[in-house]
Amino acid sequence: MMDMQTISITCNIIFRAKKPRPWRTNLLLELAKCGWLKIKDQVMKKFGKVCKDIEYQTAIDLLDNLIPAVIDIYATLFRSGLFEEYVETVTVLFLF
Repeated sequence: MMDMQTISITCNIIFRAKKPRPWRTNLLLELAKCGWLKIKDQVMKKFGKVCKDIEYQTAIDLLDNLIPAVIDIYATLFRSGLFEEYVETVTVLFLF
């Protein structure tokens, strides 16, 4: 799993900024979700749902569950001005 330092370095490389704007983060999440939906059937056909590789299972969980959940949480909490609750909820999602 990615830690905060890895996320920070990735954002710095992609956005050339220490702290990316929230809309950019949301854009990346939306792009990841849409890209996954386009290739999901081919990936599942190739590897199936019973592949026991831990990295594969983690990636599938991230793409199927965590990214859509973070997008939904962003839409409700962050846009409502509840930034602290947003950060706390997203952190809990990624840790468990």
